[in-house]
Amino acid sequence: MIMAKVSVLVPYFNARVFIAQCARAIFEQTYQNIECVFVDDCSPDNSIEVLENVLKDYPQRKEQVKIIKHEFNKGVSAARNTALRNSTGEFTIFVDSDDDMPHDAVERLVKKQLDTGADIVTGQVVSRFDDKLSMMERSHFYNHDDFVEDMIKPSLNHTLWGRLIRKSLYIEHDIQAKEGVNIGEDMQMMVQLAYYANRCESLWDVVYYYDCTNELSCMNQYSVDNIHRLIQDTASMEIVRDFFVGKSDKFQNQAEGYLRDYYLKLLRYYGRSKMKEDFEKIQERLFGLRPQNRKMPKQQEMKFGSYRMFRLVDSILK
Repeated sequence: MIMAKVSVLVPYFNARVFIAQCARAIFEQTYQNIECVFVDDCSPDNSIEVLENVLKDYPQRKEQVKIIKHEFNKGVSAARNTALRNSTGEFTIFVDSDDDMPHDAVERLVKKQLDTGADIVTGQVVSRFDDKLSMMERSHFYNHDDFVEDMIKPSLNHTLWGRLIRKSLYIEHDIQAKEGVNIGEDMQMMVQLAYYANRCESLWDVVYYYDCTNELSCMNQYSVDNIHRLIQDTASMEIVRDFFVGKSDKFQNQAEGYLRDYYLKLLRYYGRSKMKEDFEKIQERLFGLRPQNRKMPKQQEMKFGSYRMFRLVDSILK
């Protein structure tokens, strides 16, 4: 039996400290028919040199490896798109440069795909902290809509890594990350992939180690309350909402519910900062939501003070 080629895609920036461990985990996979595409997003450090030195220890993998360097820094979304464009496998797996995988991860994911014919196979993830390991709860889904709904939720469940994904989904539906929006880019793509997939399956086995110790990663650079992260998360959720317009009222409503919460947080920030122009732009976008999605659930009224909060701020700004 000819085993499907799997493209393992690694976008990275300034990954000198982590790239060797990540690359070794990929090169030592028990599954042999893989292609490794590394995309250096114009790192100023010597990440490429480190990667090339590691590759020398795996001469049998040399012909399977592509190392691409951007001429200038474009952001992780562009790096993901570059990796996809340069991949030739029937299936893809994304790996972040500070993470790694068990040596049989690809083999286990492919076996599940062969057994089920799934377009997407999701494996389990272990989070690695300085002092402990922790299982990341990834839900198992038994129908299409539940999977899509979970991908829309703002959480780590919608990450691209830890999944085997049929590449034709990206090609046939022109799925790519929005360049310049570099937080939530996984969600932008996973929502669309889940929507178009004919079958999605879960695997109980651990296939990914998620590193939570890298202080330079995007996830750690911006705290939950950081305005930059909030703006980027909002932009990604707007992309998700726009995707569902004309396709699914249910999923559009779900995305707008999260957008409402993001808009209210931005209003609170801009109000406190006396940034009237930005405040008015967000207020306009909030009232651009469909009427049923502007009203907050009862349990959130105490948290945000309902609309009295931003009406008060609005009066102050005027």
